[in-house]
Amino acid sequence: MYKGSPAEKAGIKANDVILEINGNKLDNSNSDKITEFLKNDKENVVKVKRGKEELTFSVKMDDV
Repeated sequence: MYKGSPAEKAGIKANDVILEINGNKLDNSNSDKITEFLKNDKENVVKVKRGKEELTFSVKMDDV
C-alpha cells in the first residue's frame, strides 16, 4: 500500500485481503489479473476481508 494511493484514500488498509474487484472474484489462480479488473478513470467496487469482516470500498483510479 502506497501512501496517498487511490486504495488508501478509499480506506483500504495494508493487511486487507482483496476478495473481489468489480464483481470479479479473486483467488490464487487469478490474483495476477488485478490490474485487468480495474477500470481507469472510473469508480471501482473493491470487496476486502479485514479480520472477520467483509467491507466494500469505492476506489477511483483517476488519482493514479
